[in-house]
Amino acid sequence: MKIITFKLTIFFLIVCNDGLSQNSNQVQINKTGDNSKVIIVQNGDYKAYNISNPKEFNALINEISKLSKNFKTLFDSIIINQNKQYKEVVKRQKRIENTQVKTNEKLNDLPKKILDILFTDSSLSILKLESNIKELENNKRKLEGELLVYRNENPSFKFILDSANFKLKYYDFEGYHKVMESYIQTSISNAANGCFWRAKTYQTYYYYADALTQMERASLFDTANIQYFLECASLAAKIRDSSKQFYYYNKVLANSSIDPFQKVEVLQALGRLYIYSDLNKSHGYLKEAENTLLFNISKDTTRTIVCLILLKNSLGELSLRMGKTSKAIEEFKFSIGISNIIVSYKDNILTAITYRDIGLAYNSINQFDSCIFYLEKALEIFNKHGLANNYDAISRIENQIGLVHLSRGSIVIALDYLTKAAQNFETYINNNHPDAGIIQANLGFAYLNANNKQDAKTALKKAKEILTKYYSIEKLTLEKVKEKLIELEK
Repeated sequence: MKIITFKLTIFFLIVCNDGLSQNSNQVQINKTGDNSKVIIVQNGDYKAYNISNPKEFNALINEISKLSKNFKTLFDSIIINQNKQYKEVVKRQKRIENTQVKTNEKLNDLPKKILDILFTDSSLSILKLESNIKELENNKRKLEGELLVYRNENPSFKFILDSANFKLKYYDFEGYHKVMESYIQTSISNAANGCFWRAKTYQTYYYYADALTQMERASLFDTANIQYFLECASLAAKIRDSSKQFYYYNKVLANSSIDPFQKVEVLQALGRLYIYSDLNKSHGYLKEAENTLLFNISKDTTRTIVCLILLKNSLGELSLRMGKTSKAIEEFKFSIGISNIIVSYKDNILTAITYRDIGLAYNSINQFDSCIFYLEKALEIFNKHGLANNYDAISRIENQIGLVHLSRGSIVIALDYLTKAAQNFETYINNNHPDAGIIQANLGFAYLNANNKQDAKTALKKAKEILTKYYSIEKLTLEKVKEKLIELEK
């Protein structure tokens, strides 16, 4: 019974978007906006069923069974309802005879798949069905966002976009892409602009790898646009691809139209990258950035301040890697001093990053009280700027605070911070990031310290699932997780 419950839950989230009215019984079936409940309205009375609760979902199925001879009748009525909408759109576009058959096939395809599972011994597994439906919904969400930015940026192409939207409405992704690709190819500028906005759309939904692919296309169409290269480098950092970061930062440096402050930003970014592989190169890039900034300091006060804060942070991190902790803290506090003098920077994200770095510096010399003090200050500023916009930075700081408390034996406090950090990655990007796996692993280890083996096993299994996708960059953590899981199974 649990399998059927899961299948039907997925189905209702998809087909009940606009509600279903059965006039013969004066019945309406709707879902709430957050997809958590299905509501049945009959003769003015209504009942709400929580579809994540197995008992309530079984009661919902029984109620629907009373209202309809069987599920197939209900699904057929949904298809008929959607066909009516389809015919109206096609009639307005004067293409009903040419598109009716093909569109009907696509329109009916998804409900048919689900009916196969519910009423036959289909070989299609429930996991495959779940995967297919999630993929359809994710694709539709991404493409709807893409369509929105095209509409906002290019109102003159309304007819093309209406055509694309019509195809998207009925899950015709192939047709949608053909329409949009034909638009993109109308000119080079459209191509670059189109790819740029696709990248922005994917980035909104945290699909950083897809965003990078589109931004790279944009940079190929417009090789003179430094902004595209900087965006590519930034997205490469999101997925920890250092080789692409080096590649695009060097393309910016090679571009003749680069301004001095862009040069400083790129030089300090390269210096920061080399901190983890070549300390001498790192020092060279950061010193060149410092000299460039001093030479152009009078040209733009605001940008000078931003560059100086970034540069001091990078020099502090370099000193930390070289074992010069006191020097690192000195650089970081110099950066904080600049921020505190200028009111607009006092609670700036850059200031939060600097507080975080000071906290990590104190952590490296086991001054845990100072470490927690500065990490909490960083957390306070990031939270002021909104969790949704800074969930990743907030989660990493919460993870670090949790680990410090864990090392001091304050397990309850540690679990609180680590749990919040893990929930943020799960909520905002569905754990599609290696750091999500690391935090789940830390949470699992903390539960082990608390002798809570059941919750430890749950967290470590999640960590294993996530880190397996990122084996090439997190193999040591993954191996440690696997070892602990083996021990727990004994």
